[in-house]
Order: sequence, then structure tokens, then C-alpha cells
Amino acid sequence: MEPKTLDPAQAFMAKISDRFKPVHDITARGTSSVQQFYCGATVFLTGGSGFLGKQLIEKLLRATNISKIYVLLRCKKGKFIQQRLMEMFKDPLYDTLREQQPKFVDKIIAVSGDVSELNLGLSDKDWNTIADEVDIIFHLAATTRFDETLKLATFINIRGTREILALGKAYHLFTCQQLFHTLVLIVLIRKYWKNFIQVRTYMQSD
Repeated sequence: MEPKTLDPAQAFMAKISDRFKPVHDITARGTSSVQQFYCGATVFLTGGSGFLGKQLIEKLLRATNISKIYVLLRCKKGKFIQQRLMEMFKDPLYDTLREQQPKFVDKIIAVSGDVSELNLGLSDKDWNTIADEVDIIFHLAATTRFDETLKLATFINIRGTREILALGKAYHLFTCQQLFHTLVLIVLIRKYWKNFIQVRTYMQSD
């Protein structure tokens, strides 16, 4: 019986998988300082349905023993936030995670809101829950459309960032701000710095 030959695409993926095996082995140990930092942490994330957001969620769940992730979502195209969340996890990106942790979805909690609105469009209950439980905030939500109206772009990219910083300031979160032109990535960490705020801004070089 002749051995089964892989088509070019399967052979390429097998080669990539073999190349990353040492990395996966190290990740599986769970002993790195980064993994220890995130161990047991609760995260709040905006922009979770975007490209970077999906990658970050997958990485946090697969590579760390994180407690839970709150994901800010809004109803869109007639779909409720829970429906959007479930559809998001059908992405092949999560195939490996799904094999390793079949119940990973249990760690994800969708919260209704809109980054362009005051207080991120969160209800008082959700705002207080996030303030009480969350250790780390990732703000990835932004509009990168160059034909976006100035008003909406301002609400999303500027007011949304201001509201995230207001949340961090109100609850004494350490702040690390990174601005990549129109794409905003903000990390607010309360785990070790509860009583002061430090802001660092890095602009991507042209």
C-alpha cells in the first residue's frame, strides 16, 4: 500500500506546525514569567471581534491559565452580542484551542456596549462588575476606515480611548498606552500598581 501523499497546502501546514513545535512545547510548560503574570487574571477587552482582538483572545486562552475574559460587543446587523460571539469562535483560528480546551468558551463573557459612547455604552451594573473584577484591560477597538465620517471616527478613536482611560484612572489602573496611527492599543494593568498611573505613549515610526 502506497503511503498517502499530502497536497501542497497540507504539506506546507505540516512544515509550519513542525517548525513551531518547540514553541508549543515551551508554552505547554506554563512556567514563563508572562504566563505566571496572567495566571488567574481577569481581562476586559475591546475590539475583540477584529483581527488583533481574535488573535489576542486565542493566545491568552491557549498560552495562559487566565480566569476569564470580558469582551465588549455591540449588536450588529440584527445579531445579538451572544450570537456574534458564538459566530466569532467558528473561525479556524480557534481550531487548535478548541482541540486543547473544548470548553474554552466558558471563560468568555460578552458585555453589551459601544466604544463610541460615553462610559463605553456599558450599563452601570457592567461598569461596576468590570471595575471590581478586572485586572487587565486591552483596548483594541478603533476605526481604520479612511472614508469614515469625522464625527464617528472621533467618537470611536478619541472618545473611546478617553473613556477607557477614565475607567483606568477611576480605579487606579497602571496604564500603558500605545498608539499606532489610527489603530489604538491600550493596556491597563491593575495587578501590581493599584495606587498610581503611568502613561507611556509610543508612536509608530513612519
